[in-house]
Amino acid sequence: MTNQEIINKFFEYYINHDIDGVKQVMDKKVVWYFLGQHKLAGVKNGLQEVLNFFDKMWTIMGRSKPTVEKIIVVSEGNYLLGSTNASSDDKEQKTMAFF
Repeated sequence: MTNQEIINKFFEYYINHDIDGVKQVMDKKVVWYFLGQHKLAGVKNGLQEVLNFFDKMWTIMGRSKPTVEKIIVVSEGNYLLGSTNASSDDKEQKTMAFF
């Protein structure tokens, strides 16, 4: 499975609340970088921190009308770097970049 396929599976499992599926494609020692000025920006260490992060993001995105634009995806070895710009109509969370 390619890195992009792993990420796609992660989101598929996460959206369907399939934590066992998530554990199949994401190492418990995963490191997820969320760059930018957003209040949730920073490094997420371990599966539980990553899941907590996405739970918070899901809440923010769920109460707004997000637009998401995938800008860059690069894969090398065990690493996948992606840049996605997401904007919402949430007055507290105007824009964020993640992936």
